[in-house]
Amino acid sequence: AMTAYNEVSQGFDGFDQALIGQAWNLIQMGEYSSTIEKSHLLLKNYLASNFAYEALVLSAHCKHILNESKDAAHSYRYVIRAHNAMSLQEEYDSERGQLKEQLKTLQELENNAIELRREELYLKINLAKDEIDGFMNQIQEKGDQGTILVQDYYDERLDILEHINQLDRVVDWASQNGREDVVDTALRQKSRLIKVLDIFQADRDVANTAYLVDFPLAAKEANINYRRNSISMTYNELDLEKRRIENVLETTSQMQDFFKNQATITDQWDLQVLQNDLDGLRDQTSRFRKWINSAIPDAPQSNMDYWADYAGVKLSELVFEARAQKLNEIDQHSSRLETIENILEFRRIDLQQQLDDFEQEIRTLQDHLLDKQIELEQLEKQTYFEHHYFDTRITEEEDWESRLRELLEQ
Repeated sequence: AMTAYNEVSQGFDGFDQALIGQAWNLIQMGEYSSTIEKSHLLLKNYLASNFAYEALVLSAHCKHILNESKDAAHSYRYVIRAHNAMSLQEEYDSERGQLKEQLKTLQELENNAIELRREELYLKINLAKDEIDGFMNQIQEKGDQGTILVQDYYDERLDILEHINQLDRVVDWASQNGREDVVDTALRQKSRLIKVLDIFQADRDVANTAYLVDFPLAAKEANINYRRNSISMTYNELDLEKRRIENVLETTSQMQDFFKNQATITDQWDLQVLQNDLDGLRDQTSRFRKWINSAIPDAPQSNMDYWADYAGVKLSELVFEARAQKLNEIDQHSSRLETIENILEFRRIDLQQQLDDFEQEIRTLQDHLLDKQIELEQLEKQTYFEHHYFDTRITEEEDWESRLRELLEQ
């Protein structure tokens, strides 16, 4: 199969089918990196391919197997967000359809008002039509939801500028009337608005936003669905119109039979002309219905709902795996913390025991020093008592006699 796919020319209109086929073959052969490569090649060269979501899911599945969970989750999220973008665009198109239905209803009311010559009712209907027409033009100018977001962004900035201009007028008025308190308040408000405007100006990301640009396939399918619905409604309306023409034709034929011998030649001729016109209108309506039926675009083939649901399930699995991994890490950290706490407790007990031993040794040394101090004091007192308490010095007289005796002997 891979050999056959490789022989498909890259210039073939359905080359994306060959790429998705190669991706499926590669994943069955266990070549996950090559599967990712083929999927990315399809996404790069065929932005709105019907196989885009399928390729994204295949790529994400392979990344999950290769433990690239973060990139896999990103691919799954893209498919889910594309489905959300599709839903948002369908709501947008539904709103446009409702406006068109309201315009049709107003047109019928306008015709009735003209027939009944209700001038005041006719004016109110025209005002309502003008309002809806203006809103429809606004939608067409803004385009998709992303452009509406950008337009709202610029409208908000214009509102802030208008408020700043109003505050300038307030400052001028307050200055002329000597209201310094009003001037101070207005200047503070103006400073705050200028700061807000600076923040708006710095937010370049909003200006570069285009909601559906990042989801080209979703935009394409939403457009196809809108066209299919619009053409189907037109086809049904043509079918009803054809039935009404056929009913009128039947009535005309009955009138011709009824007035065959009673009506004038002019009336019979008028009925014949009316019947011919109705026959031609019926034939034109039938041909237009056939053309409308052939113009209905084929339904989208991307199977978005299936792949979005699958991506949601796989993304949930990734989230639960990440959660289980985090819980496992928490358990490991808790076990390590418990071990560390046990070690710290053991060391604390050991240090406490050492401190107690040191305190005991210090007490022993203090007692020994105290005994030595007492012994020294006692020794000092004994020495003093023995040598200094009694006066054993030679008197001055005795000293003179001994010196005289020594001199005499000499």
